Amino acid sequence: MTADQTAFARSSGSFSRRSFLGRSSAAIAGVAGAAGVLRPALAQSTGQPAPSDRVIIGLIGCGRRGLQLLEAAAKVPGLTVSLVCDVDAERSAAAAERVMQLQGRRPGVTSDYRDLLDDADINGVIIATPDHWHATQLLHACAAGKDVYLEPPVSLTPLEAKAMVFVARKYSRVVQVGLQQRAARKFAEGAGIVRSGNLGRIAQTRTWTFARSEPITAQPDAAPPPSLDYDRWLGPAPERPFNPVRYAHPEHCWDYGGGEAACWGVHFQDLLHAAMNVSVPRSVVAFGGNQGLADGRETPDTLEALFEYASPTGTFMHAYSLRLSNAYAGFGPAALPPLTGHTGPLPARSGVQILGTEKTLYFSGRRLLLLPAGEESPIEDLAYLGIGSREVAAGESAAGPDPLTVAHVQEFAACIRSRKDPSASIEAGQSASFPLMAANIAYRVGRKLYINPNSFEFYSDPELQTPDKTANELAIRAYRASYPPPNV
Repeated sequence: MTADQTAFARSSGSFSRRSFLGRSSAAIAGVAGAAGVLRPALAQSTGQPAPSDRVIIGLIGCGRRGLQLLEAAAKVPGLTVSLVCDVDAERSAAAAERVMQLQGRRPGVTSDYRDLLDDADINGVIIATPDHWHATQLLHACAAGKDVYLEPPVSLTPLEAKAMVFVARKYSRVVQVGLQQRAARKFAEGAGIVRSGNLGRIAQTRTWTFARSEPITAQPDAAPPPSLDYDRWLGPAPERPFNPVRYAHPEHCWDYGGGEAACWGVHFQDLLHAAMNVSVPRSVVAFGGNQGLADGRETPDTLEALFEYASPTGTFMHAYSLRLSNAYAGFGPAALPPLTGHTGPLPARSGVQILGTEKTLYFSGRRLLLLPAGEESPIEDLAYLGIGSREVAAGESAAGPDPLTVAHVQEFAACIRSRKDPSASIEAGQSASFPLMAANIAYRVGRKLYINPNSFEFYSDPELQTPDKTANELAIRAYRASYPPPNV
């Protein structure tokens, strides 16, 4: 073990699977599935900025999404990035240069995220690392008194997510999960339409992620680049030789991510949960494989998952479809009606449909439509609904970072000041992430799983009498001895 690893283990502490489960058991009590239901304001913590003060943040993870979040943060008045962190020195140097261009002041640079947590001037951190690091970094950040903006999915496994909820509440931290569609007015508008009852009785819902992706070509193991601290990049994940594909596409390797379903499906699952006022499915079955691209990824490029939910108005079935070899939208209109300012139709490559006996509600991107339940009704185009009035102006969409991301980061900064929970709380992030994790587990074990909504454990029978041992083992992972789970 290196000296750095020894220091990490000493500062982290360690605890067993039993201890990990016990400490996280309270996390499941308050899962919030609806967008409009916010927890009470958090107690004011010592050392937090006054409402008039600037907010100082640090960035952990300077890859593609990390740089996008830097761009968004630069659009938020009173928000300063003072320190950037990445285990690849080239990435952190590029991020520091970009902050210099945006802010006129170069931030500090480090390869150890704990330097951000030790900095008393930093109020919050953005975590944009691969999924296998999320739990460790968030738990450490909360225990250090930092607020967190966390990219979804919230964690690699369901039981990590439970622990994250528990610790965020234990330390009264603001956690904003990067479900930026919550900043769009269509999010609340669509949920209101569903809850109005105007769709009729809802028996089925559907979400999907379609794309025509380039295959990932398998490559042999190799030496890591000189700029990369590969051991620290692996962190809690199993020790393996460096492979360029696994490093470039960690989301498509089971050690580090849950595939495209977890990356993109989580956003539409969040929309669905909010509209239908649900949080945890009763059961899941999933099948698929690496069938369309037949490339170097471990996670499926084609997946069909079917869930059963119990909502306040009755039971409904939900179907999620993933296809990365063909982007054609087979659900609803193949192309949406043109928006004002656009010359042609827009493809519907991902979205949400809520199918009632009277009408079908359709979300996609920034679109919201009412489709017919039968052949006789016309499409009602509710068109572009923009972003909420509490955030940035709609004109931001013409250039620069995604306006919904800017609005989401702006809300995070406001909540650091106010100590109120943001719209995409850690509970909402857990609720949106869990079904896709469950679908991946059902796919990997090859059978239908029943879910205890209070413990998130998997069973082989609807009466929840027989735990599914293999599935529950996939719901938690072993940490490397040199990077144990934090004892917080």
